[in-house]
Amino acid sequence: LHKYADFSMYEDFKENLAYYRQWKGHKNNEDHRFDDARAVYAEAEEMFLVLKQKSRALFNASRCVLTYKSQSMMETYEKSAEEFFKEYGEFAETKYYKEVRAHYYSYKADRSSDPSMTIEFRGEAERLFLEINQRESAFENARKLLDLYWESISSKDERLTQRCLEATERFLGRYSDFLEHEYYRKRMAEYYLLQARTLASQLKQVLR
Repeated sequence: LHKYADFSMYEDFKENLAYYRQWKGHKNNEDHRFDDARAVYAEAEEMFLVLKQKSRALFNASRCVLTYKSQSMMETYEKSAEEFFKEYGEFAETKYYKEVRAHYYSYKADRSSDPSMTIEFRGEAERLFLEINQRESAFENARKLLDLYWESISSKDERLTQRCLEATERFLGRYSDFLEHEYYRKRMAEYYLLQARTLASQLKQVLR
């Protein structure tokens, strides 16, 4: 860039400079210098937009938004993510758009006080994390979703108990690669115990 500064108006020069800014953003983010990361990610985004390379601008915009999450500035992350969705809605099926949206739904679930909305947000976050192959994050949302089903069960409500059993069975099948995880093993034990109690209760009613 220093050697060929007199070619700064050429597209190839601008493109290399944009990639350089992108790399600087990555390094600053790794070093937890989030303000600096956002500044250079924003510069890279703007450069790629000028070059009419919106898909590359999208990547830098997504990294910029996610720095707020890394910094635990979640309210700012929420607002920034919503602006990102409006600007890059045409890329809704891309990995980096889905990543921002997955974290957004996870955050909305954390803040929701409406059980039905919480379930919806958790389910969407899990689905999106699975689509972009971030299974750890998908598992974390799935376990929080499953907790809601277990909290809702009642010995007097067979419908809720059955719904909990079905949700647990799906969870155990989908995340069998987390077999050694303490939470997985705990829920598996509880699942078999609840299933046994449900069958015993049903048998008792039949024998009457």
